[in-house]
Parts: sequence; C-alpha cells; structure tokens
Amino acid sequence: MSNIKYMTTDEILQSAIDVGVGKQGDYGPTNTQFQRVTAMYEEMTGNVLTGVEVADVMIATKMVRLRNLLQSKNEPNNESITDTVMDLIRYWAMRESTRLYELEKVEMT
Repeated sequence: MSNIKYMTTDEILQSAIDVGVGKQGDYGPTNTQFQRVTAMYEEMTGNVLTGVEVADVMIATKMVRLRNLLQSKNEPNNESITDTVMDLIRYWAMRESTRLYELEKVEMT
C-alpha cells in the first residue's frame, strides 16, 4: 500500500526547496558542485562540459528514471515518483541558476 498524500503546488515547491537546502548543506553550493563535475569529467575524458550541460545530463538521467517508474507495474522500493519529481524540480532550478551564473561570469570578463 502506498503512502500517497495530496500536496498543493506551493507545498510541492516548498518541499523541493527544503530538501534542496538540506542537500546543499551536504554537497555545497550548486555552482561549486557543477564546477567539480565539469573538472572531473574533463580529467576523465579530456572533454569540457559547461555547468548547464552537467545539469542537462542530470535532468536527462532523472527523466529516464521517471519514465521507468511510470511505466513499471511494480511499486518502487527505493525512490518514489514524488522523490524523482522533486529532484527534477531542483535540477531545473539548478540549471537556470547555473545558466545565469555562467552568463554573468562571461559578462564580467
């Protein structure tokens, strides 16, 4: 039996913010995370990604996972559809924040 609870749009957005704040406490600020990922990717492959491209890969990964959850006839064991949607909300917000950060950085040079 699932524990589905109705949430308003505002409750969903606030929940995404609350979880994001907690995760930033664990992982550090978004821009720092993406800079680390781009540096690691370049070290591993010799290729360079922008922070926005990192966010796009994260979003694509979550979208594939969401599709799998929605198409499965089984109840998820480890991550609910709601958890995945919350992650997507945060990833899209992180993408936009990173896009604006990268644009501002370009303008400052």
